[in-house]
Amino acid sequence: MNDANETVAQSKEDVEYLKWMKGSLDVIHSDYADIKQALEVRDLVALERAAGNLTTHCRESKETMQSFSPSPGLQPVTERYSQILNQSCGLGTFLEDNAATLNVTNETTLQRVEKNMGFVNDSSILNN
Repeated sequence: MNDANETVAQSKEDVEYLKWMKGSLDVIHSDYADIKQALEVRDLVALERAAGNLTTHCRESKETMQSFSPSPGLQPVTERYSQILNQSCGLGTFLEDNAATLNVTNETTLQRVEKNMGFVNDSSILNN
């Protein structure tokens, strides 16, 4: 009976973890959309704010992730999301620190944002 109770408890933990991850992904995806919009309209103030939000949300998500104990079966998803958070945090920090001097007409910057946005697509993470 203890094994069954432990299995049910772990399954509940996994469900809560995946729900949290989905919500976290939605927030980060929204931050990317704000960054992309700021780049497209060349609004450096909005870019700096959106990049700061991305960095903050990624750091908060990395901390919150540590509070979960997902089952070993979710390890690939956890590792992939951790990578995405690290990449996103790095990009957010770069954009925030360099927003004032960034060449917003440079296609490479927009392409980098779009590439990272693709990584954040929740279906690509949760379907692994």
